[in-house]
Amino acid sequence: MSKRRTARRPRAAKRDLRSTLAAEAPVVTGIATLVIVYALQQSLFSDLHNYPLTLLLFLWLFGTMLW
Repeated sequence: MSKRRTARRPRAAKRDLRSTLAAEAPVVTGIATLVIVYALQQSLFSDLHNYPLTLLLFLWLFGTMLW
């Protein structure tokens, strides 16, 4: 009689610090953006006729959402 072999799953490789930080970078960036925008909302969004600032804010927020 032959014994049936069961496939063993390889142990999950431990992540090193660099790969963990790379995987969590979007979350950290999103939370940091949320805190900064909440703290500085009056000064950031009070003058939307300043087109360079408005464009920079749009690109930052849009890029963070896509990331």
